[in-house]
Amino acid sequence: MATAIRSITRDVSAVVLDLATTRQRIASISADVNGMDDSKLAAWDQLDDRKFALEGELKAAIFAQTGVSWDLLEGVMA
Repeated sequence: MATAIRSITRDVSAVVLDLATTRQRIASISADVNGMDDSKLAAWDQLDDRKFALEGELKAAIFAQTGVSWDLLEGVMA
């Protein structure tokens, strides 16, 4: 099963880079909250959805590469 998961997930570092870029783009749009028109709001919504998807992909990539679930890692780090 882990082999199948590895074949469909990207490397953790690639997901982290994509997630960091997405978070930066959200921050740049959010910095102009007062002047947020409909197009900026739509872009922000799309980026927020992308961020949520990337967070899930990151959890899957970590599991695929380490065999350790994200929930277990969070418990250890808490």
